[in-house]
Amino acid sequence: MTSTITQPSASRVPNGNSAPPSPVDCDFLQRLLNQLSTVANSDHVKTAEDFVKDNDKLHADLEAKKAEILTLRREIESQVNVKVLTYKEVSNALMDEASKLKDAEARNDCLLTSLSEEKEKLREANNKSKTLEKQIEALQARNRAMEENLKTSRLETDSLKATLKQKLQDITVMKDKEKSLNALVSSEKQKSTDLRNQRQIDMKEFQGVELELNTLRGFCVQRDHDVDQDAMSVAIAVQYKSKYSWEYRCDEFNQLWELATKELSSVLYKDIQPDVLQNEGKWDTLRGQGRSLAAPYHISIPASNSTAAKGMRLVVVLATLSRKIDQQIFQPNYLISDSGNLREILSKVAESEVEREAHFRSVMLAIDPASQKENLQSKIQTVLREVSYGLYPLLSKSQYGVFQDKVQKVIENAVKLWRDIQCSSQKYETEFDPKYQEGEWCPFEFPGFENELNADILGSHHLAVYPQLSLIQGGDRHCLECISLLPQSHKLCNLAADEMAQSRTSLTITSLPARKPRRPSVSANGALANEKRLPEGKINATR
Repeated sequence: MTSTITQPSASRVPNGNSAPPSPVDCDFLQRLLNQLSTVANSDHVKTAEDFVKDNDKLHADLEAKKAEILTLRREIESQVNVKVLTYKEVSNALMDEASKLKDAEARNDCLLTSLSEEKEKLREANNKSKTLEKQIEALQARNRAMEENLKTSRLETDSLKATLKQKLQDITVMKDKEKSLNALVSSEKQKSTDLRNQRQIDMKEFQGVELELNTLRGFCVQRDHDVDQDAMSVAIAVQYKSKYSWEYRCDEFNQLWELATKELSSVLYKDIQPDVLQNEGKWDTLRGQGRSLAAPYHISIPASNSTAAKGMRLVVVLATLSRKIDQQIFQPNYLISDSGNLREILSKVAESEVEREAHFRSVMLAIDPASQKENLQSKIQTVLREVSYGLYPLLSKSQYGVFQDKVQKVIENAVKLWRDIQCSSQKYETEFDPKYQEGEWCPFEFPGFENELNADILGSHHLAVYPQLSLIQGGDRHCLECISLLPQSHKLCNLAADEMAQSRTSLTITSLPARKPRRPSVSANGALANEKRLPEGKINATR
């Protein structure tokens, strides 16, 4: 609040007298004081009130002085009227009063300046007071929030106290358990010490046993790890055809005889020279005079180049080859030259204890490998000699050399196949006279000939061309690769027999039709043998 303050002024009245001070100034000061009294009580306000009081006092003094001056003026006027005063005295008195009035006005100006300053301070104090009020409100809000937090903290504290109490109880229980566990640990430590001492004793014994075991292992040939397909599902067994699975063995076994059929037919399907055909004496060895299979199995071998004659020559030679390989190559080891009895003994052992048989076999394979290798080479030459014996008079020199190379190739593949089987942890056996039923055999198929079967094939005489491959397991023999038979009722056998019954003159040489790959095994009526899983995990008797 601002007001215009009119300073009182001394005016000269006629005859040299000054006008008295105006009462308006006093009223203004009074109003100002009233307004200031409404301001909040503070140090600055009190200071301003002190200044106002001093100002009032000064105004009172000023009024008193003015009254005195007025009185003096009146006295002077009266004295002038009464007596004549000297001008010098009046002038000096007026000058003194004027000086006093000037001093009073200067003091009044100073008070007004101080009042303005106090008003500014008062305004600043009001602003500061408002700021402080806002801060107080913020602090009060913060205080309320802190009180809420305090309530929450007290609740949490109560909860923590309850939890702490429960934990203390748990600690007490755990301490009790710790005591019992410490006692148990002490007991176990003692047991551990005893076991450690016992373990050291056992380790010394184990090291001795391990040394002996390693020594014994050195006496054996390392065996493979055949897959136990009884524990495998059919889907996995189909996908998992490892080197050690029985399916892999079957494939190699089948491929061996397919190779033999292919290689030997490429030689034996060629025409024999006419002069040899006319010499009946050269055919006696192949037809059964001595070591041939033709006579015992009623196989007719015409002295001609007909399809039937070539087929009969091929089947007799293949049957001889497979038997000689079985006798000489398919043995548990080659430690002795004649191991027929040993093979039967190990087969009987395998029927009851496969692992024991595999161990015996691995031990014998490790005995004198050099001698076994030498005996194997002798057996290979025996097979080659026995198979080639009946064909030497019939083939030309070049054909005979090629034939021996083909036979040598088949024998080497047989050796490679059987070497893996010798080192197998399972027992495999080949058989030429197994007990088979319908669907567990397959007919021999002549390359390049449309093979047909008669309905009474099982009732006729037949020649086992390729042996059956069996797995000895669980006291049983499980057929893996069925036996390949040539029944006497086969069309080519009938044609050969008819040709032998006729005159021995050469017939017109018939051309061979296109060769046909070997089919899977078939039943007696010629239908394909369906692969089926044997009960209780037995292995399929399929080809």
